[in-house]
Amino acid sequence: MSPRSTSPLRCAAALAAGLAVHTGCAAPDQRDPGGYDPRAPVVDCLRDEGVGARLQGRDAVRAGSVRIEFLATPGAAEARQISGRAQGAEQVGRALVWVDRAGEALLATVEGCVDR
Repeated sequence: MSPRSTSPLRCAAALAAGLAVHTGCAAPDQRDPGGYDPRAPVVDCLRDEGVGARLQGRDAVRAGSVRIEFLATPGAAEARQISGRAQGAEQVGRALVWVDRAGEALLATVEGCVDR
C-alpha cells in the first residue's frame, strides 16, 4: 500500500468526523421538524405538576400568567436582560421567565421545570 492510498476505514472515519462537525454547526435555536425543542420537556413537566401549560409562538411557553421564553444560549438571555429588552424577567439558564402575578408555589414549580 503506498503512503498516498487511503483505506476504506480511514475514509469512513473521516466522513463520520465531517458529519459530526457539520451537525454541530447549526444555530441552537434552529428547529428542524423532529428536532429538539427545549419547550416540550418544560410543558410536559408543568403538566405533570398539574399546571396548565401550552406552547406559545416559536420560542415560548405560557403557564397561567407566567411566560417562559427560550433563547439560544444562557449568554443570549443575559444579553437581552442587560440590553433592557427583558425588564421584569428572571433568567433561568437560557430561558427568561416573566412571572407577572404568579404566586410563590407556581413560580417554584416553573423554575423547577425550566431548570431541569
